[in-house]
Amino acid sequence: MNFKPLSDYVLITPLEDSQSGGLIVADADKKILTGKVLAIGNGRWEPFGLIASSLRVGDTVWFATFSKNEIRLDGKLYYVVPEREILGYTRENSNPN
Repeated sequence: MNFKPLSDYVLITPLEDSQSGGLIVADADKKILTGKVLAIGNGRWEPFGLIASSLRVGDTVWFATFSKNEIRLDGKLYYVVPEREILGYTRENSNPN
C-alpha cells in the first residue's frame, strides 16, 4: 500500500473491537471508534507556519464515527480522519526519543 495522506489527514486501520464495543458520548449520542495510525500527512498550514502532527505511526487513536472517511485499499477498509477530529491517542512506547 502506497497511500500517503495530505495535509493533517491520518490513515487509520480500524481495530476489531471498535465496531462492536465503542464508547457512547452522552451529549451527542455518537459512537467513538478506535484504530491504529498507519500514515500521517505533513501537517496543516497556519499563518505562522506548518504545524506538524503530534501523532506517530502505530499510535492507537479514538475518533467519532462522523469524522471518518472510509476508503478501500487492496480490498481492506481504512479510515482517513483529519487530525483535528481525533479525540485522543495512546502510544506503546512513551519514550520521547
